[in-house]
Amino acid sequence: MQKEQIKLILEKAFQQSNKTPSLWHLPKILQIKTQLEHCSTVPEVLSLLENNREFIKDSLGLTEPIFSAAITSINKLKE
Repeated sequence: MQKEQIKLILEKAFQQSNKTPSLWHLPKILQIKTQLEHCSTVPEVLSLLENNREFIKDSLGLTEPIFSAAITSINKLKE
């Protein structure tokens, strides 16, 4: 799996956020981050992101197009 490329894709998307997560969101965000670091396949990463889609978008202030673009870019890595 291309962890560095996935990391860059996510960092680029997160830099486009318009919101700083609240203190209450941090534990869940850190949990998701840890789970992402332990993923060993692209489908695992995609599943984790999809399962937490609304939380990630809401806590980071990401729009649907930005989040979807990141998912699409990560999805292309498995081809």
